[in-house]
Amino acid sequence: MKVNSQQKTRVLAVVAPGSSNNARYDFDFGSWEPSDNSITMLFSRYFDPEVDDLTLLKSVEELQKIILALFLTDSIPRKIHFFEYGEGLSKEHRGKFLRVLGQRRTYLETEQTISFKSVVRVGLSNMPRSIDSVADKSVIKSWFEFLSQNPHISSSLQLIQESFGLAHELHAGLRITNFAELSTVLLLLVSGLESVFIHSADSNADISFKFRTVGAAFYSKFVGKIPFEDSDPFQKGKFKYKDFKDILRILYSLRSSIAHGGFGFDFFNKAKIRDSLDDLFTKVGVGEVRKDMKSIYFGHLLIALAVLENHILEIFRTAKANLNKGVKILDEILDDETHDPKAA
Repeated sequence: MKVNSQQKTRVLAVVAPGSSNNARYDFDFGSWEPSDNSITMLFSRYFDPEVDDLTLLKSVEELQKIILALFLTDSIPRKIHFFEYGEGLSKEHRGKFLRVLGQRRTYLETEQTISFKSVVRVGLSNMPRSIDSVADKSVIKSWFEFLSQNPHISSSLQLIQESFGLAHELHAGLRITNFAELSTVLLLLVSGLESVFIHSADSNADISFKFRTVGAAFYSKFVGKIPFEDSDPFQKGKFKYKDFKDILRILYSLRSSIAHGGFGFDFFNKAKIRDSLDDLFTKVGVGEVRKDMKSIYFGHLLIALAVLENHILEIFRTAKANLNKGVKILDEILDDETHDPKAA
């Protein structure tokens, strides 16, 4: 991408992880020019100093969609760490860039810190993985265009991406029992899924029922078995409809407990919660928890969420434009069965 940089200021977005690979991402769609060094990705773009706030915000939104398109191709939950800018900017213009793009790199954001977060955000569920290839740029561009045309799905997916990223950081952290961060993981995940599954609902009644029923319907109808035919211990074969519906029920119940102030250090002492989590662990294939080691529930829940990651992403990958149908997908499924000669 060639840009006449005369009298323009260069903005550099530091994104991590990069490809996490021996291969490198290289594409030329959109307004941001990527440079992938595996650990991080740098995206650059030139702006007129007189650019308005809305244009800057839309440029960040475009970059987020590029990152989400990558997320859908390789399952890695990336994040923008910060923007570098300011060369040749007046004090007035610098204030505008600060207002929109935030503070530039601080002394706390060392290369070592970013590298560590980059590695841990890849996640256990994405290892082992192919280390010599990345998705073709035409595939990434296709997802980018789809997300640009479907902002509702893009915003939902962004919540899920951040949920996965926080879960990976938390699981690799030195102090794993951080209840506030785990609650954020669950809130973001369920909120992202809910905004897709409950989309187009005529009312907010029985949200829990709609959430698990519609979500399981999307999974059962669109997700195939092939993505899970892997010997990797973090991959489990496709779930049965009822099991995935129960998994969604448990996740929604956990989110509700958090929303009503029930998530804290005594959370795993509650028999009802332990029973739900034991059920979740059984369904996803996570080891049994000894009753005298309740703190293990924390780590086990993170592992269970890691197992579910690619199952959740496969809903987005395979259902694609059908995700806009939300709860109406149930009518379509029932209508298909009504007109299917085999169903008669």
